[in-house]
Amino acid sequence: MTFRFSTVIVAFLAIATLAGCQTVSPSAGGAGGGPFGAFTVPGPASPFIPATQPSAPNSCQWAYDNECDEPGIGTGLCATGTDTADCRVSSAAPSTPIPPAPPPYVPVPSAPTLFTPTTTSPATTNPAPSALPPIGPNACQYAFDGECDEPGIGTGACAPGTDADDCRTSSSPANTANACQYAFDGECDEPGIGTGACAPGTDAADCRISSSPANTANACQYAFDGECDEPGIGTGACVAGTDTADCR
Repeated sequence: MTFRFSTVIVAFLAIATLAGCQTVSPSAGGAGGGPFGAFTVPGPASPFIPATQPSAPNSCQWAYDNECDEPGIGTGLCATGTDTADCRVSSAAPSTPIPPAPPPYVPVPSAPTLFTPTTTSPATTNPAPSALPPIGPNACQYAFDGECDEPGIGTGACAPGTDADDCRTSSSPANTANACQYAFDGECDEPGIGTGACAPGTDAADCRISSSPANTANACQYAFDGECDEPGIGTGACVAGTDTADCR
């Protein structure tokens, strides 16, 4: 009986030593003492470490976050094939080929154009038609408008002898008696007895020039203005005897 009990104690101590248990020796007369002497206390349990990480589809801890976490095609935080919902990895998905780059543009040189200078003979160079003065008895641009436009006897807008039909220029005094551009306007425009805007003898109808004193009594351009314009007794703007109504 004693031998069998001793054998059990020895075997128990050996197993406790191999398992890493702590052996506690009780103090003399303390609690836990007994006829068997020392006894063992089990140590703390070791944490469980799984042999492999999960590798099932979508077993990644960041699955379904809309970001691929597999290596090579994502962040690499999870193992391959564990974030399929985010990465949508499929061997059947066709790959889109990248089109080749177009060839560089090389401009094609064109044949140069030979410059042929154009020579103009000075003898054949003529002025523009607009630069030439009009020539002819009625070459005036205002011809046949009923108004004389020649200088001296008309407006002077055209060259001499180019408005013959309107001006009726001739050596006869009858043709020039009313050649003034202001003829028949009721105002004398001859110099000395009128405004002087026209040549002498070209405003006969308005000026009524004659040898009779009655025709020149008020031929002054300022006649009937209430101011005497004869020389010596007035302003002198008119000739003597032509402003009788104002100078009385």
